[in-house]
Amino acid sequence: MTVDDQDRVLRMLGLATRAGKTAYGAVACEKAVTRGRAELVIVATDAARDTAEKAENMCHKAGIPCLRTGTGATIGQYTGGGIHMTAAVLDRGFAQRIRELWMAGTSKME
Repeated sequence: MTVDDQDRVLRMLGLATRAGKTAYGAVACEKAVTRGRAELVIVATDAARDTAEKAENMCHKAGIPCLRTGTGATIGQYTGGGIHMTAAVLDRGFAQRIRELWMAGTSKME
């Protein structure tokens, strides 16, 4: 995935955040997933291994996609500041568009 593609994914995350359709941070993401509200989870590439594995396992059990992109700082930048290692997208439309952008970026690498 190129920097431009990653930026497109994170900008879409920012739009979802401004629309009030995200939860960010480990606790908020976990609640969104366990309550069935999350459609997609994004995990920072620089997240600790335990954090990433916990998020990926939780998503796998819930049957929702989990993407690794951005850093904690860039995810935080697009979700309102600070450093966030995880962000859950709560809207199906935003989640679908983020997945499309992510898949388009990863297919360029092949």
